[in-house]
Amino acid sequence: MKSELMHVSSAETGQLGVQHLKRFWAQSLARREGIGSALTEQEWRFDNLLLNGLDLALQETKRYLMHIQPTFTEFEQWVLAKNGGDLAPLRIERLNSVFANQPYGENVLAHLRELEAYDDVLSADDLQFWEENGYVIVREAISREQAQATEDAVWEALDMRPDTPASWYEKPIGQGIMMDFYHHPTLRANRESRRIRKAFAQLWGTPTCGPPPTAPASTRPKRPLIATRARRCTGT
Repeated sequence: MKSELMHVSSAETGQLGVQHLKRFWAQSLARREGIGSALTEQEWRFDNLLLNGLDLALQETKRYLMHIQPTFTEFEQWVLAKNGGDLAPLRIERLNSVFANQPYGENVLAHLRELEAYDDVLSADDLQFWEENGYVIVREAISREQAQATEDAVWEALDMRPDTPASWYEKPIGQGIMMDFYHHPTLRANRESRRIRKAFAQLWGTPTCGPPPTAPASTRPKRPLIATRARRCTGT
C-alpha cells in the first residue's frame, strides 16, 4: 500500500472525477509515513488550487487525513459532505482543465465572461489602497439579510448569545480567534456572492481566481471592559 501511494498521478480520478484529488490524498498519507516526495512548486500550486476549488480549508483537510487516514473513497465522501453533498460539474470541469493544462471549455468560458462583464466593485481609489496597504474593504459585499444570517450562524456555531455577555466566556472559540467553521450554507453563499467574486477578479486581474474557504474570526472583549461600559450606561 505504501509503495502504491508514491505512484499516483494527478490525472487519476475517483468517483467524483476530480483530477489531482487522489494524488493529494496519496501524497498526504505518504508524507505522514515519511515516504512522500518533496513538494515541488507545481505540486504546491496544484494543492492550493484543488483545496480552494473544492472549498476545503487546508488545516481542516490535513487534520482529517493525518488523524483518520481514510481510504480514497472515504476521502471523496468527506469532500462531498463538506460541499453540502454536491459538486457542480462546472467546478470540476474548471479544475480539471487547469490540472490537465487544457483550455477551458465553453461552459467555463461563458461563466468567466459573465463575471468579467459584471460592473466593477472596487474603484480606482480602492485598488490603490490595496496596493499601498495590502487590504481593501468591499462595501455591500452581501445583502443586509445575508449578513444577518451569517452573524446568526456564527453565534449558533459558538453556542453563544449576543445579548448575554456571560455566554461569551463559557467555552473556547477555537484556534486563537479563528473558528473551526467553514462549511455552513451561509458562508458558502457568501463566497458565491457576485460582488465578492468580482472584487477578487479585480484584485488578481483575472476572473479565474475566487475567494478561498476562510473561517470567521471572533474576539471577545475583556471582562473589565464590559463592566466599564455597563457603568457608563447605568451611571454607576
